[in-house]
Amino acid sequence: MESAPKFKPLMIVVAVVGVAYPFAVYFGLQLFSPLVIALALISFLIVRILSSWREKKQVRELVALSLTLSCVVLLSFVDQLLAIKSYPVALSLSLASLFTYSLLNPPSMIERFARMVEPNLNEQGVRYTRKVTMVWIGFFICNAVVSFGTAVYGDLEVWTFYNGFLSYVCVGGLMGGEFIVRQFVKKHHRGDQA
Repeated sequence: MESAPKFKPLMIVVAVVGVAYPFAVYFGLQLFSPLVIALALISFLIVRILSSWREKKQVRELVALSLTLSCVVLLSFVDQLLAIKSYPVALSLSLASLFTYSLLNPPSMIERFARMVEPNLNEQGVRYTRKVTMVWIGFFICNAVVSFGTAVYGDLEVWTFYNGFLSYVCVGGLMGGEFIVRQFVKKHHRGDQA
């Protein structure tokens, strides 16, 4: 008998902190110096790496987290505020790298997600998921560029608005748009088979 998935409170905390990060920075800087916030971010990333390692996550996830940590640590020696504002940039670039790696070493990331719902994905579905993976790579790169622009040229309010709100709206829009396109592609494919 298969056991139910275990409740992992640490992963829930990690997800909440990740989503709320820009607001935590914005309000945290009202009370603490950038160095304190940078040290908190570094600690958070170390906890993520250790928990991923303990749960035997894929090596590529550990590499992405380690690269993000390295970027934040190195930037902390130059400019602590830029270091804490660079986290969304590093995260987007890490995701773009993971998705690109999955294209070069199939199955693609989106195919992996699709097979959770539809294990017997046909060849057309595999081709479609590769295209969607490419779209997400483009999105993550664009998001990293805009996040970088807000970190370097925008004030804290602009950075918080984009990284804490607008980027999530864009993610939701892309997911919703892809869902609509997928329904159209499925309907069109069924029409061709009729």
